[in-house]
Amino acid sequence: MAPGASRKKTCFVITPYGDPEGTDEQKEHAKVIDGLIENVLRPVERVCLEAGLAIQIVEGRDRKQEKGIWNKIGSDIESAETVIAVIYTSSPNAYLELGLAYGLWMSPILIVLDGAEKPSDLKDIEHVAVSRAEALREDGADPTPKSKEIAERIVGINRRGRRSKPDFLPETTTSYGSIRTYDRFSKAIEMSDWSHMMNEAEKHLVLVLPKGMKIRTRKFSDRHGAPAHIDEIITEKVLGDGVDVTFSR
Repeated sequence: MAPGASRKKTCFVITPYGDPEGTDEQKEHAKVIDGLIENVLRPVERVCLEAGLAIQIVEGRDRKQEKGIWNKIGSDIESAETVIAVIYTSSPNAYLELGLAYGLWMSPILIVLDGAEKPSDLKDIEHVAVSRAEALREDGADPTPKSKEIAERIVGINRRGRRSKPDFLPETTTSYGSIRTYDRFSKAIEMSDWSHMMNEAEKHLVLVLPKGMKIRTRKFSDRHGAPAHIDEIITEKVLGDGVDVTFSR
């Protein structure tokens, strides 16, 4: 394994299904999609590994006959490091899954296959164009320039973090997944955790104080681990870091 590589993360591939047992057109679609995955996307795993990132290509269409398919695919998209969406034939499932990926701030990588036309809502979004000839090439073991381009994008997403705020959202929007809600009954919460969470707040700090909770008498630590009173921490966050602090009961 290359230096810096760890256990494999997943790259979920959204594609139209195609049907190898269907009409001639459906068989052709299935053939081209198979070729794209085997000859262009599988080599991406190798290029990423050489860059220190262990990635596994996962196909959503493998599960089209499973029960609870949406729960499974939704879970796979949510947990993936990156998402690739193939624009080829008009397929409602592909656009539904792509919409979910955008809703989860996954920064999907778009592939336009065989000159397919992107829907108007996606026209301004950058994509990687892959021809039918590239998808069906016979020397499919070696990475193509398109494989390397896709791999570079995956590595870039991994480096900056898999969640990325869409451009149309305001700068004040909290990034997806960064908010966690704890209560005093959570087994994971110790006073040191409270100190850490308050000290790490960058924009907003909301303290919900149930009646009777003597928070002012508890022992906290500052960002350097030294004993501190909660008033001192809050003062530092407001005056030193410019964090908005809100109290609620």
